[in-house]
Formats: sequence, structure tokens, C-alpha cells
Amino acid sequence: MMQKKRQRIDPKWILISILVLLILVTYRNWYSPGIIQYGDWDYFFNAPLLDYLSGPVLWNMWTMGYSMSVSSIFELINFPLRFIQGVLISFFGVDSGFTSKILFFFPLPFLAAFSMYYLSYVLFKNHLICFFSSLLFTFNRYFLYWAEGGGITIDVATALAPLILAFFIKGLRKNSFKRCIIGGLVFAISMSYELRVSYVTFGIVVAYLIFDTLTKIRFANWKVAYKDATISIVKLGFFLIVPLALHAFWILPSAFFGIAVPLGNNQPFWVRSISLLNIQDALTLHSPWITFINPDVGLTPALYLIPIFVFFSILLKPKQATIN
Repeated sequence: MMQKKRQRIDPKWILISILVLLILVTYRNWYSPGIIQYGDWDYFFNAPLLDYLSGPVLWNMWTMGYSMSVSSIFELINFPLRFIQGVLISFFGVDSGFTSKILFFFPLPFLAAFSMYYLSYVLFKNHLICFFSSLLFTFNRYFLYWAEGGGITIDVATALAPLILAFFIKGLRKNSFKRCIIGGLVFAISMSYELRVSYVTFGIVVAYLIFDTLTKIRFANWKVAYKDATISIVKLGFFLIVPLALHAFWILPSAFFGIAVPLGNNQPFWVRSISLLNIQDALTLHSPWITFINPDVGLTPALYLIPIFVFFSILLKPKQATIN
């Protein structure tokens, strides 16, 4: 009798299992019973969340002719998430503390791991690279720092960033408007969690679009490159339509009624703190709020030459190289 061949386990499932195990061990407290409240993460009782079922309360202030403050705008941006929490409480009898776990804590580490794993696979098609990319992304100091401090919305938006970029890259490579629209939908979800991280994500998407366009210019004639660049810009437009439409409930009122900037927010410190877009802070993982954890490290201007060399290297690439 012929012996049956033993079925080998696909190595990718072993790597994925290791990631899942590490997540469950590292974030085990999030999956245990009880209420989560610490650091910057506030606990919401049922009653305030049920108020969101009647619509954005802050709209009433706009209709009365008042301008919104910066903090009020951020509260309004989070309305879709609070509305879902209200639905879970009202129609399914879920406690407010558990709704926070469902929307924020439970999916966060798995979302980060899957998101980076998928982006790495789109770029490299190598599961070992995917594993280490996902490992570094999900357990890096920046990600764990915000998780420990209660900045969960920042972490969720950061976790969605690789997935957004992956869909956009697939849209460019496969000439698929559908994938760009799906990427825009994920981008809209990211905006509901944390707007500041979302426009950093959009900057990354635009940077990749420029990179892709320059690469095509290097390896194709100008006529073909111009046509491809035009199509790519149109795809970027489709990518933006979805989030702009879904967030019109606060974008349009903000444009018509304005936003009141509180006293002192015109100072450089407040501008960089609110925006999270300071380049030195980004590269050194420095937070202007917690200087004793992240010391203020000055950067030499020479480091700004790094992105210039990266883009310039495209023009020096050998002609025999191919583009996917």
C-alpha cells in the first residue's frame, strides 16, 4: 500500500499564527472582562452616547450662528463612531464600555497586523517580509506608546494607513477605479477615528503617486507617461470623492459657518501640537506633550536631503529595470 503524502502546513499560516499569538499575549488585558479607562481614554456612560442617535447636536450651534471650536469639530468628526455605539446600546443592549472595546480595542492590534501584512504583500509578494513588516509595525515603540497612553484613536487611524495605501497602489497597478474607491472608503473610516493622522496618510498617498509618476516618466515616452499621469490623478479624485461625501456633514458647515480658534492657538507650539505634522517630531518620535519620554532632539538640515536622494535615484535607475 502506498502511504499517503503528509500534507505540509503552508509557512505563511505559521507566520500569521505567531503574529496572532503575540497580539493575544501583548494585548491580553484588552480582551479580558471589565471596563477600560486610563490615560487619555475617557469612559462614556450610556446616556451621552444615546444622545447621538438624534443627530449631531453641534449642528444646532451652527444654525444659531455660532462658530465651532477646534475641539468641537473633532467631536463632530467622531459622530459616526458615537452613533454606532448608540445603536449598539439602544437596539442590542450592549453596555457602553463594551461598545468601546468593539469599535476600538478589539480590532486595533489585528487591524494593524493585517494592514501592514497586506501592504507588504502588495509590494514584495514575500510572506517572510510581510511577517517582519507586520511585526515591526504592530509592536513598534510609537504604536505601543499611544496604546499605553490611551491615544487609541490615533493608533486605529495609523493602523488603517497601510491598508489605504495598499488599495491605492493596487488601483494604480491594476488600472482599477474600484480599488481606489475602496481605498477612499477606508480613508473615510480613518478620518472618523483621527483626522490628524488621516491627512498625514493622504500625504503618503500623494507622495506615492508622485513616485509612481516619476518612475513611469523614466521608463516610458512622454506621451504615454502624460496619459498615465492623467489617469492616476483621476483615480486620486475618485479616491477622494468617497471621504469628502461621507464627511460632508461637518466639512460643509465648517466651510460656511467657520471654526473659532481658541486664544493662544495661533502660537507655533499649538500649531505643531494640533497638527502632528512637524517633520522633526515625526522622525525622532518626539511628542511636544511628553518631553520627559521623548527628549527634544534637533535634526541637522542635511537629513532633509534623504527624500531628495530617494526621488533622484529613480532617474538614475538602469533602463533594463522593469515596472510592475
